[in-house]
Amino acid sequence: MLIKCENLKLPIPKLSPEEAQILERMRRSADEKFHAGKFEESAATMRMLALFIPNDPTLLANLGVALVRAGKPEEGVRYLERLTRLTPKDPSAWMRFGGALLCRGKCLEALTAFNEALSVDALDVGAMTMIGKTMLTLNQPPAKAEKYLRQAISIKPSHAEAWVHLGIALGRQQKSKDAEQVFKRALALHPPAGMLHLIHEELRRLNYAGCLALNDTQIALGAFTPPAIKTGA
Repeated sequence: MLIKCENLKLPIPKLSPEEAQILERMRRSADEKFHAGKFEESAATMRMLALFIPNDPTLLANLGVALVRAGKPEEGVRYLERLTRLTPKDPSAWMRFGGALLCRGKCLEALTAFNEALSVDALDVGAMTMIGKTMLTLNQPPAKAEKYLRQAISIKPSHAEAWVHLGIALGRQQKSKDAEQVFKRALALHPPAGMLHLIHEELRRLNYAGCLALNDTQIALGAFTPPAIKTGA
């Protein structure tokens, strides 16, 4: 999970007025390109900015995210790893780093990064969710993943992603009925479109009655009727 790029707000070094204006124009250009979806062009501009401001955390964070979204996670990881060294007490730095590592398929390293984020902020719902999700990706014991996902939900009951992965964790423990109820709660929260496919595939695996006749659109429209949301499964 990558965190949305923030507007670049960089400390301008001691330069002439003309040089400072050039850097400011570059900053604005990088930000505009990022938000237009031109991630590679935005990253190219930020690389040039990094020559003048090599250790600015905001620049490193945005550059790393832009490179990942441009399909260059290996390069993005390098900048985000530097970010974690500069700001080791910032959980968002570890979350960005972990997200980039996942894009490279380095799940064990990503899990370590998410655990670092949680060690900095013990109430970080995103870190708990990503730990649970990554544990499931690594086929680690689903009961352990369940613990993190339930903890995330106890703090933020409206966190749809945690509900989705909790359902998967329960399904892998052969707790089919519990998993079905959890998926209903997830759907009541209108999860991102990409998660509907995960729900559908897990329901297929659980042989949910009538699931084979449903597609993702029908699930989203309520063919799989959700009950009232509660804070626990």
